[in-house]
Amino acid sequence: MKRQEDFVKLLSGYGINIVNGRWLFCVLSNKVLDYIVKKEKLKKEETNVSIMVNKNDSDYIIENIKNIIRTYKSVNIVTTNAGKFKKLEKDILEKEGTMITVTNNKKKSLIRSKIILNVDFTSEEVNKYNIPDEAIVVNLCSNVIINKKRFNGLNINDYEISFENFEEFDYDKSKLYFQKDIYEAMLYKKQPYEYIERKIKRDKVRIKKLIGKRTSL
Repeated sequence: MKRQEDFVKLLSGYGINIVNGRWLFCVLSNKVLDYIVKKEKLKKEETNVSIMVNKNDSDYIIENIKNIIRTYKSVNIVTTNAGKFKKLEKDILEKEGTMITVTNNKKKSLIRSKIILNVDFTSEEVNKYNIPDEAIVVNLCSNVIINKKRFNGLNINDYEISFENFEEFDYDKSKLYFQKDIYEAMLYKKQPYEYIERKIKRDKVRIKKLIGKRTSL
């Protein structure tokens, strides 16, 4: 059904939610980072992470940003809404004693980044920035096309997970669907971040693979 784009748009126009795993992708951004670091054999203390975020300041995005900052020593927040995230920058410095960078410098803000988490920038917006040739870009909320001739890194637009709790789903039919879609459908999105985090841990959710246009990780 999802391949019938006009039909999906029609359903969306009537306010019907089509589960596509995108919301869950944002929630799992910490696990995504851990998966990349392990696969690429990187050291967290030496890995520069940039988070591209404009409008999405939901609780789970903010809490994930805080957790990333606690784990990775070099973190940039790239945004056109600097005022919104300057407060977070100040809070992190006061409470954690950690400095982060909030910037929108299109030439320099991403230049040292090995991993770029793109929360809600569009293709047009992303391509306005200098992106390192070998960077790993993970687009959490929508598909993004990178039109940089020298870019030879990974542009991730999709993923798959595995998990252990099928209590709320017909197990015999589970192989007919993407596991990310099943799990997202099992979650009540308005629950507090702490509850969702505990459930993910209890269900042993893990990233199975990250999918790019020409390759997977």
